[in-house]
Amino acid sequence: MKIRIVLLPDKKLTKETKKASQLIFNKVKTHFKLDLSHIPHVTIIALNLDENDLLEIIKSIKKYSNHKKIKIKTSEAKISKKSFIGMYFQDDNLIKKLREQIIMSLSKYNKEEIVTKQPHITLTRLVHEKDASTSLKIAKDFPKKNYCLDSLAICKDGPNGTCTKIIFKITLIG
Repeated sequence: MKIRIVLLPDKKLTKETKKASQLIFNKVKTHFKLDLSHIPHVTIIALNLDENDLLEIIKSIKKYSNHKKIKIKTSEAKISKKSFIGMYFQDDNLIKKLREQIIMSLSKYNKEEIVTKQPHITLTRLVHEKDASTSLKIAKDFPKKNYCLDSLAICKDGPNGTCTKIIFKITLIG
């Protein structure tokens, strides 16, 4: 079973990321758009595990139920070498700190390498690299506002690093 442990954005950021993803999807060919089956998220870690281990993972995640919501501000859109377009954040130290804690607490499980260490929300993945400039222009109009990552979740991992279903979720405090 392949899962992702993720931070989920608040309603405001979820709405904005889905809107940007839809605008890109309407202009160029993409592998996916953010919607009910492609959930906006910030990946903490991806794991391959036995279904029997899922309850242990849930117990580990429940330990973070007293963690505060993470306030963030979007900074810029970037495109990766594999044509993923992501929205990045100005100050992501709290996300990185939480990521380190969670990764250490799950060290006995088979981790998949996390390609990027810079937290972001993937808006989409382009089918054709030539569409990068058009897509980045759309993503650059993304509102540079304060948002919040307000939940920690375990999701079913889908194609292109997407989260296709929430298996377990806790709302962070504050």
